[in-house]
Amino acid sequence: MIQVNCDGGIRGGNPGGTPSWAWVRRQEGQKLRFGSGLVPEGRPATSNVAEYYAVLYALHALLDEGLVDEEVELRSDSQLIVNQILGNFAVSQPALQILHRAVKDMLQWFDRGIQFIWVPRTQNVEADSLAADAFYKSGKRRPAKERDIVK
Repeated sequence: MIQVNCDGGIRGGNPGGTPSWAWVRRQEGQKLRFGSGLVPEGRPATSNVAEYYAVLYALHALLDEGLVDEEVELRSDSQLIVNQILGNFAVSQPALQILHRAVKDMLQWFDRGIQFIWVPRTQNVEADSLAADAFYKSGKRRPAKERDIVK
């Protein structure tokens, strides 16, 4: 089974700061790949937007590697995002509705589905640290929205 830990965060105030995201993929306990970055310009600067971007980029990486037939467990410390994706919570904010729809569209490509699991922050330390590193290494400059994976 593939396990992916995702995290998003914001530095400098929520909302209005600089949102960053990260994901870490493991299989049989071994770290295989990871990604991190900043939420592109043009998207709202909130921690929830950053959390969705972590999920989107993780799913994008799985698709890029052709891992659509694998059992995947995606873990996040955001109860809101996990419950919205599972359909337990409504998605009321327009900015999150766009990202939620993008996640749902990507999930259609996975033959075995993706199991979404909430984990406490203490079990998501590596992804949290990578998201923080993305912020600090960026010089606090968000990429142009032309590079955004969400249309």
